[in-house]
Amino acid sequence: MASVATGEVRELGRGVHGQLSWVGDRIVALRSGARTPTEVALYDARSGARSTVVTAPTATWDRASLVEPVLIEVTAADGGVVPARLYEADRVAGAPRRLIAWVHGGPTDQWQVAFMPRIEFWRSRGWDVVIPDHRGSTGHGRAHQQSMNGRWGELDVDDTAAVVRLLHARSIGAPERTVMMGGSAGGFTVLGILGRHPDLACAAVVS
Repeated sequence: MASVATGEVRELGRGVHGQLSWVGDRIVALRSGARTPTEVALYDARSGARSTVVTAPTATWDRASLVEPVLIEVTAADGGVVPARLYEADRVAGAPRRLIAWVHGGPTDQWQVAFMPRIEFWRSRGWDVVIPDHRGSTGHGRAHQQSMNGRWGELDVDDTAAVVRLLHARSIGAPERTVMMGGSAGGFTVLGILGRHPDLACAAVVS
């Protein structure tokens, strides 16, 4: 929250906030995060106190088992930097790790760090899930977003492949235990990976 009169900036809450409504000293928003199923949050603009009005049903998920993603950065072959978020499954001693690389659509889009049941579904079944923000993704500055101009189908494919290769090098998944997933523009990227980097995965789901 920023004061127009003084320029003071004060943090009221962390997480992804949307549908903001501010009346008087009360701020209401939909709040979410990797470990926070969507809730209606009420803030007191004077004190900064937050209360939860209602939380989406969470009976399917043990909230204590939800995890924050691990942030990683990969340097692509041409020197470009590719951010990604890795949601790690609970590890079973001695079991090989399985990996889903899930590509967002857009292609100029980004999956925020909000509660995403689709990710938790696969984590709960022993799959690590990585979300690459290939060049062209939003959320990492104008240069990152615009760098894919004229290179769609190239940079997004190679950036995503670079992320998967790094994880394989860290023994997080292997080609025979890696599945590529994506819808819309993300599906286009996955098809590009199957064509340009066929050694990376054993299966793909495209929608």
